[in-house]
Amino acid sequence: LVSNLAGLAMVQSIGDLFLFLGKVFVATMSAGLCALILTSAPQFNFATTSIVLPCVTVLIAAYLIGSMFMGIFEMAIDTIFMCYSIDEDKQLGYADGALKDFVKASAENQRKNDKVSPAEPANPGVVQVTARSAE
Repeated sequence: LVSNLAGLAMVQSIGDLFLFLGKVFVATMSAGLCALILTSAPQFNFATTSIVLPCVTVLIAAYLIGSMFMGIFEMAIDTIFMCYSIDEDKQLGYADGALKDFVKASAENQRKNDKVSPAEPANPGVVQVTARSAE
């Protein structure tokens, strides 16, 4: 897992973005459908004075339910990436195709973005210690 930190960061950030967008999409579509039903259905026209409270209630409930479902989806994403990482680490050869290409390209882009030019040491008498990767 340590050898795939760049891939892990990329998969987590993209996964979190899509999960959030999924939650917002489910909540807004549910609230929109609630508003459409409350304004267009004749049986609700005389009973409701304002559609704000029912729509906000549906929005909150749909966001919570969407969060639960997206949590299961997030666990599946993490599990697939863990299996991929173990496969790459032990070189079993099961990871192939689009997932391997995506993670490899993401890791290369992350390495390009993380490269920093070495700075001159502020105090030449101080020894700088860097951590080595555990291989």
